[in-house]
Amino acid sequence: MIEYIVKKDGYDAQICVGVIMQYGTLAPRYCIGDINIRQKGKRKWLSIRNEITSSYAYRATEYSQRGEYLKTKYKEYVTDTDISNALEFAYSTLKPNENNIDFR
Repeated sequence: MIEYIVKKDGYDAQICVGVIMQYGTLAPRYCIGDINIRQKGKRKWLSIRNEITSSYAYRATEYSQRGEYLKTKYKEYVTDTDISNALEFAYSTLKPNENNIDFR
């Protein structure tokens, strides 16, 4: 997981981006694994995904609609621009360059 931190009014948001390689495809897929929130003056991060998935409203939605439900709940804490910046950061971190290539 690659973590990208965004400063908001009253809290910090940590967007965790993961990379999935699916069998049979050459292109990786990026996923927003979790969004963690830390209130100002606190040390502990709170997982938004954990709070959402443990609620009855999430479990009552159909399996195919759960991704959209997570997306709308995540957008209560971060904006589309924050998510796209986190994805660009993850891509630039994983992009090959001279420092992260090994020859074996």
